[in-house]
This record gives sequence, structure tokens and C-alpha cells, in this order.
Amino acid sequence: MSFIEDDPQVFMLFHQNELHQIKPGHEAEFYVPTNPGHIYKAKVETIVWAQRQGQVNASGDLPQTGVRPAIPNRFPVKLILEEGDHSELIAAGAVGQGAVYTDNMSFLHFIRKVMLRVHSKLNYIVLKLH
Repeated sequence: MSFIEDDPQVFMLFHQNELHQIKPGHEAEFYVPTNPGHIYKAKVETIVWAQRQGQVNASGDLPQTGVRPAIPNRFPVKLILEEGDHSELIAAGAVGQGAVYTDNMSFLHFIRKVMLRVHSKLNYIVLKLH
């Protein structure tokens, strides 16, 4: 049995060294390819500092290291969507691109916003080469 919440939760994944400037309340934008041309606006709610690679299974087995490739070291940042945004159009597990606009280098935010919008509109083009 699976339980699905009515309110979707949106997370962005960042490397550790990208987190030091992100704070709750910062503006964020993202798009998903399933809804081309639409930019979702959100705010940072929190950074989730705990993740799976920080724990060991309670199986009694010794942990294995070096055999499998390391899991990409990413930490989730939880977002709150703006009111009235069509969150029902985001499929569970959808992947997209986005940005969090921090207090640093704010003069470059305009360029990143333009890039997000251009990339979002490119999702209208579906090339079938088979």
C-alpha cells in the first residue's frame, strides 16, 4: 500500500559546498520538462542536513566501502511553492532544473532567470530520432 500526500513537496539537490549561502526565505525558481514554458516560483523552507550516507544499517554486517561507486554527495533543500501555482501539474518524482537566488552576486540573477526560461521553452521541442 502506498500513501500519497495531497500537498506536494519539492526538493532541490545541491553539493555541500553550494549550501553555505542558501538560507530559508531565499527566492527560488524551477521548471520541469513535463510542463514546458512554465516557471514555478518558490521560497526556500529549509536545508535537510541528514541523508542516507550518514548512517550504517543495523544488520550486524560490516559496511562495504570502495566496491560500489560513491553516491553523489547531494543535500536536499526543501521549497515552498507560491500560492496559486499549479502544483498538481508536477508529477511525483519529476526532475527538472532550477536556481536559488542568494544574497551574493545578485547582479547575475537576471542572467540565470533568462537561462531558466529559455531552457524551459526548449522542452516544447521533442526530437524523435528513431
